[in-house]
Amino acid sequence: MATHRLLDPARAVTQGSSHHYGEEEHHEYDNDNHSGNYIPSGTMSPQKALSAGGQRRRGARKLVLCFDGTGNKFHGDESDSNILKIFRMLDRTAADQYHYYQPGIGTYVVSGSLSHTGVKARINSWYTKAKDSAVGSSFDQHVVGGYRFLMRFYVPGDEIYMFGFSRGAYIARFLAEMLDHIGLLSHGNEEMVKFAWKAFAQWQSRRGQLEEADDDDDDGEGKGKRGHKEEAAKKAHALHDYIKGFRETFSRPVGRIRFLGLFDTVNSVPRFEAAWMQRSKFPYTARSSARSQEQHQQHKRRLSASNSRYAPYRPRSSHNQMLTVSDVGDAMSCASMQTSEADPDEEPDEQDIDEVWFAGGHGDVGGGWEALDGRKSTSHVPLAWIVREAIRAGLPFDADKVRQLGCMHDAAELYATGAAQGSGKKKDKSQQQANPDIRVEDEATGGRRPVEMDDDNDNVINGNQGADFEEQMHKAHTSRIHDSLVYGGGLGILAVTGWKVMELMPFRRMDLQHDGSWKPIRWPLPRGEVRDVPPNVRVHGSVIRRLQQDETYRPGNLIIGGGGRGVRRAPPEYGIGEWVCVAEHGDPIGEVWRKMPLPFIFHVIENGPPEWLSANRWLVFYLSLSVVTLVTLKRWTAGRSNEAERPLHGKVVLFTGGTSGVGAQAARELASRGAQLVLLTREPPSDPFVAEYVQDLRDATGNQLIYAEQVDLASLHSIRTFATKWIDNAPPRRLDMIVLCAAALTPPGGERRETEEGIEHMWMVNFVANFHLLAILSPAIKAQPFDRDVRIIMTTCSSYIASPSLREAISTKNWSASTAYARSKLALNVFGQAFQKHLAAYKRPDQLPMNARVIFVDPGLSRTPSTRTWLTRGSLAGLGLYLAFYAVPWILLKSPYKAAQSILHAAMESELGRVSGGRLIKECSEVDFARAEVRDEAVAKKLWEETDALIERTEKESAKRRGAEKARLRKREEEEEERRKADEVGSLVEAIKKGKEAQKRQKGTGKRKDGMDR
Repeated sequence: MATHRLLDPARAVTQGSSHHYGEEEHHEYDNDNHSGNYIPSGTMSPQKALSAGGQRRRGARKLVLCFDGTGNKFHGDESDSNILKIFRMLDRTAADQYHYYQPGIGTYVVSGSLSHTGVKARINSWYTKAKDSAVGSSFDQHVVGGYRFLMRFYVPGDEIYMFGFSRGAYIARFLAEMLDHIGLLSHGNEEMVKFAWKAFAQWQSRRGQLEEADDDDDDGEGKGKRGHKEEAAKKAHALHDYIKGFRETFSRPVGRIRFLGLFDTVNSVPRFEAAWMQRSKFPYTARSSARSQEQHQQHKRRLSASNSRYAPYRPRSSHNQMLTVSDVGDAMSCASMQTSEADPDEEPDEQDIDEVWFAGGHGDVGGGWEALDGRKSTSHVPLAWIVREAIRAGLPFDADKVRQLGCMHDAAELYATGAAQGSGKKKDKSQQQANPDIRVEDEATGGRRPVEMDDDNDNVINGNQGADFEEQMHKAHTSRIHDSLVYGGGLGILAVTGWKVMELMPFRRMDLQHDGSWKPIRWPLPRGEVRDVPPNVRVHGSVIRRLQQDETYRPGNLIIGGGGRGVRRAPPEYGIGEWVCVAEHGDPIGEVWRKMPLPFIFHVIENGPPEWLSANRWLVFYLSLSVVTLVTLKRWTAGRSNEAERPLHGKVVLFTGGTSGVGAQAARELASRGAQLVLLTREPPSDPFVAEYVQDLRDATGNQLIYAEQVDLASLHSIRTFATKWIDNAPPRRLDMIVLCAAALTPPGGERRETEEGIEHMWMVNFVANFHLLAILSPAIKAQPFDRDVRIIMTTCSSYIASPSLREAISTKNWSASTAYARSKLALNVFGQAFQKHLAAYKRPDQLPMNARVIFVDPGLSRTPSTRTWLTRGSLAGLGLYLAFYAVPWILLKSPYKAAQSILHAAMESELGRVSGGRLIKECSEVDFARAEVRDEAVAKKLWEETDALIERTEKESAKRRGAEKARLRKREEEEEERRKADEVGSLVEAIKKGKEAQKRQKGTGKRKDGMDR
């Protein structure tokens, strides 16, 4: 019987042990390492993984999903696809593994019977399978099949591995993105699967239509469709909100997929195309929304076929930003993988994505062709590569089967090392789990005999007993490659004819432009053109070996620059092109080459520098040193980025200083995450600038819950008016966060300014305004539920370090703008610490602890309007110098977006909601205050009392002034009223006088007339 040995990089061999659901295994490991072939830095060799496996968290199960390509199913010989071979090599006896295999599209149909005996049933089955192969009508059943498997077996902490070929690879990517958007329904909710699928399928189609509209706009063809595009965008946003609500209501988050291995991914599913013969783009969303406790890398490997020429089967890239070949056509085959040395459910900092292209057509990468001449087929090379990458990713395989299929170099030595590390010695046959005998009929004798897989016969399956591994690999490197568009190239006459007809149809495909960008085109017709290859293509060593040994193999898309642009065969003068090995030189599995990126550098290495370079070598050296120094300095001054996230939908945020500078960037980021913003602005909401700014922010973030309230931070009365109105609500308004980002800065050398209430301007805006606002809003903060994480974020500045002590009295003599600014920031820090203690000491009526905390943030120097005013001293001459030497502040100062990252960290870091307040955040990390005075209780008490008295005194005086002003206005109104009445009386008297005079004149005229008549 064959000995059953496990090739497991995550744990040592454990024959006879079982791991049931809910239990944990306990093993001992030693730390011996055994290194065989060269392993590039940054990756984990199988030998190293064996020794490092003991450090991995136990109990994590491995769920392996294998999706085969169109028409691929089990044959039991060398013509099986690579997906089937991978599935065969999995450890079927491991209690901590769950395996799922899915035949390709077009191989089965869902029916109530397992067989089709009648003629009508057979014809119907044949028609259904043919239609499925052509248009992928069962695509939804395939995706949902994998989804149901995960619903049944996945528990938090499990590691998910996916393999796929052709449409199966697209299914794997589609399922991965569905998990990211929809989440995973709990086991038992199978009735909800169809709703989840329907919502996600509609979202994919809607997103494809948006991308199509964008492409039409770029081509100048969509000018008359802007209304349609806007309507589609509204529907897409509504559908996005629906999906989000569905996920939050029914689904559980799924950890980051640990490994994704794809063979020549294609998208040929018309159901998800934007229009007839137009293929929409569905890039795999590699970053999952699920979070976990540790960090790890996500590893992704993708293989593509260099000589495939199917127009309908265009490869789909896994990472568009890194590899622009996502929408490419015919080039080579590539694999996507993700590996990690930590917990798989954790949000990774980065992805390990690699795309490697192999020689041959579609089936030469994913398998399916029969081997000839007793050698391995061409598809064996990508199979061995992806298996080794999966082992490095932590996926256990059966060592015997890996060796029998010829996918591992010196697997016996690897097993011996792993066994020594795992159990201390190799187990006997009697101690190992045995595979059952397989009995077959002997046609000659009519008897039955057992077929045994002997331990010494490692290559029974492939018929190459004792064959040298490297010799097999080198033969596979130059095995026959197939061309499905050439009669005699591997397919039958009808199949080739059908593919030729497809090449004459105007499918939309991605075309490589001269500038390196990709553009969707339909014309000219494909007519069997080769795939465009990106300039940064990485090819397997087997491609280079074939180029060197086969003079007839000269693919133009690889050799000629710019992807060959339709050239099937490169002219002889191009040779095999310029290539350089970038990984594992000489290794038959891991050797990778790429186009020489800078031929000049390699020319210099080989022939020495040219004369002009030798004559100016010091100039070149100093220029290079300067560039390196500037780049390093810029990276250091750019600041860190926030990596924390937490849900903000429905959270109410009061925000000061949110209309310019760092505050505007922070407000935009919070709004984009769904927070309800209340911007406190100096001007009323009806002001044209404020109204337009709020509307622009709503449009940019898609968040309509953004409002403005008038609060002049230079006026105590304005602050009290707003805050009093806020706390007068019954029950108290919801309040989750207060961000105090507003600040006033007088340029150096500027004159001292006072507010209308007589307080120095910077002292008022930077400190007193925040003190007054929080003092009035304190009851509203204390009234929030105990389980609501309330945060008061105060932006400060490192200038507080240079401030004079607050124990010293404020003097108007020898006043300095810089000193006054620093003093206001120091006072804010002292008050913030005192306010934190005030909140912590409050006794809630329900006797529960307070859940409100003050967090300080130092954003650092950035290129904001206030910083520009400070640098230029507010003068036109200084502004001219600033613009002339803008490169200096650009290098030394952060952008407002980068400066806002620490504010976002303080707002969204979940750990800050579980610790005490009063912490200072700088560069997204916690730091200590540089002045002990910040935590001095005596200083804080004195400052609080003095500020409270100042506010009380100022408000009384202000109230008196307002009262006197009102009395004066009232008296003026009364005097104006009396004057108006007097004027009216005078006008009336004058009118009466005029009337009497008119009557007298009329009487005199009448008398004269009577006298004349007489």
